[in-house]
Amino acid sequence: MSIPRLELQAAVLGTRLKTTVLKELRLNITNVTMWTDSTTVLSWIRSDHRRYKTFVANRVSEILDDTTISQWRWVPSGMNPADEATRNIQPTESIWYTGATYLNTKVESWPKEKGAVIETSEEKRVCSVQEIQPANIIMHTTWCSDWGRLKKAVCYWLKYMEKLRTKVSNSRYDETITSDHYKRAEILLLQQAQQEAFPSELVALINGEGYQNSSVADHELALDENRLIRISGRIQNMTPVLLPNKGHITNLIIKQYHEKFLHRETEAVIAQIRQHFWIIKIRAAEKRVNARCQLCRNKKASPHPPKMGTLPSCRTTPNLKPFTHTGIDFFGPMEVTVGRRCEKRWGALFTCMATRAIHLELADDLSTDALLICIKNLQNRRGKVCEMYSDNGTNMVGASNQMKELEIRTAIEGIKWNFIPPSAPHFGGAWERMIQEVKKLLNEKLWPVSKPKESVLRNALIEIEHLLNSRPLTHIPLSSNDDEPLTPNHFLIGCAGGTYPSLDDTSRAEATREHWKKAQMATTKFWDRWSTEYLPKLNKREKWKQNTEPLQPDDVVVFPDEQRKGKFHKGIITEVRKAQDGQTRSAVVRTENSKLVRPTVKLAKLNVKADTVFTGHIQEISPKRKDVFPQNSSSNAKANMTDWGKRQKIDIELVKQLAEKHKAAHPTKPKKKTIRARPNMWAKMLVTTAAVLSLNTTSSMTIKPVPNAGLLYNHDTLQ
Repeated sequence: MSIPRLELQAAVLGTRLKTTVLKELRLNITNVTMWTDSTTVLSWIRSDHRRYKTFVANRVSEILDDTTISQWRWVPSGMNPADEATRNIQPTESIWYTGATYLNTKVESWPKEKGAVIETSEEKRVCSVQEIQPANIIMHTTWCSDWGRLKKAVCYWLKYMEKLRTKVSNSRYDETITSDHYKRAEILLLQQAQQEAFPSELVALINGEGYQNSSVADHELALDENRLIRISGRIQNMTPVLLPNKGHITNLIIKQYHEKFLHRETEAVIAQIRQHFWIIKIRAAEKRVNARCQLCRNKKASPHPPKMGTLPSCRTTPNLKPFTHTGIDFFGPMEVTVGRRCEKRWGALFTCMATRAIHLELADDLSTDALLICIKNLQNRRGKVCEMYSDNGTNMVGASNQMKELEIRTAIEGIKWNFIPPSAPHFGGAWERMIQEVKKLLNEKLWPVSKPKESVLRNALIEIEHLLNSRPLTHIPLSSNDDEPLTPNHFLIGCAGGTYPSLDDTSRAEATREHWKKAQMATTKFWDRWSTEYLPKLNKREKWKQNTEPLQPDDVVVFPDEQRKGKFHKGIITEVRKAQDGQTRSAVVRTENSKLVRPTVKLAKLNVKADTVFTGHIQEISPKRKDVFPQNSSSNAKANMTDWGKRQKIDIELVKQLAEKHKAAHPTKPKKKTIRARPNMWAKMLVTTAAVLSLNTTSSMTIKPVPNAGLLYNHDTLQ
């Protein structure tokens, strides 16, 4: 320990002794004077102790907590009673018995300093530094995805540099941020973009040389007062700043104007950008930025329907009684006149899934009771129904108790109920198409009467049912006048619209003797024609012919709101449901408030992977962390980005091994207990500045005043 530090320790000991004595004595002491013969200690006490090293700063802080600067005075070493213990004198000659003689005189006669105590540089924080010009600073900008926010960050960094300069020069610091600071920050960023993209052109313009072999040789370049390359031409006042086609700063500028024009009007964006910047191949750059815009991706997202599935067995199984497999749906309402009032009625359509025959019933309302009455009427007229197919109407699954009642009552009658996914009418195309035809014929049949009587409406439905059941399922034959097209009525009444079937394969004598064969042969003939003429027509896929990438769990999707037109929901797929052919036909989507089942034709997948960030490249991992995050080739790194946003399984043992390995490679020293260590705020800001400059370490980075110089840093830390 040096002599000045020992002197400082003695001053600390004297301060503690003074505090103890005043605490124990009962006397009322009004004034205390502290003496020291060290001018260095006096200089430390009378100056800002935070400018010195930690040892001195902490002890001076303790001294000033119990005393004031005015209580400390200087005494020569020959008159200092504390030095008596180190001198070879007789006890009778020691002033310990009599006290210092100058204490018996007036205060004006006490010892004084020979001159003003000069601030000492002992124990002061200093380092060797090198001046760095702002133009030579390389700033990492890929961390920011907004042009305005990046300029603001650089502006705060410049203000902090200004604050450090004021500390060095002991001048006044103004915390106000003006437009000049933002302009200077923009100039620094544009200078860096040009230095990275056009280094040879910049050197040629500074030296006054030509740039014929440059990629921008077709343009007339010039340097302004800020050393920015500008495009000069025939218009004197229009000199936009030159920027490269590819670059992070270029992308941020285009992105700002793209958002300013509400993600539309490409030509307007280009025209506005060229008022200030001249970007090489700006249309390609603007197109690239638009492709990376997440909001534009969301707006352009569209569902990708899977390949059209195979027909279910209920559509392709022959030789079954009509309406064994039945699809049901309601349409309406329709107004009817009952006495002097108007009431609403609904139509219930039943269609056979195999023969495509229909059956129409008139319902008073959409309740479950009305539905069950229509089903009973169907079975009483057409025979027993084995399986029923329908959508998720409120009269079918609207309430849980009604749903249970519907399942129980239909199960008693032996009916198996199958529901299609919600908001998927294309799953029920067999009955939706027939409802469309019924509505068209109903409008033509009842157009003169706006509100017919209930009996008139029921008669119209029966007539429409007959007309649709008389429609041909196959092509109309032209080879023979005796042949007729196959219709649903052939399976219901044995003929088409009132004509009787012909039995060419059965002799008259056989048909006369055995009448049961007449009906059997007619039915067999109809089903044979159904299998050979009608069924092959269903094999062709009319749309959705290509295979698409199926949706997966954890995919982010948007889908329309069925209740509010023009509104969309966003959610995450939690479960996918596949059909018999292995294609994903519907999925369970978790939204903000609930879970919904929606078909894949209404789910638009959003591309929210990591490639939407406006970075031109993947930043290289720091060498100190390569052991924890191994870096493979660029192709593997990009392949790993496909798992972004998905919940991954964590290997706890691997994490522990990596933590122990990192701890062994970077051992930490135990912290020493200090005396009243005060935080140094500007030192923390210095670490922040080092992070902006992407410095590897700040351990040896300090600041000192240098005459006629700006802010200075250690040269070794800027490599």
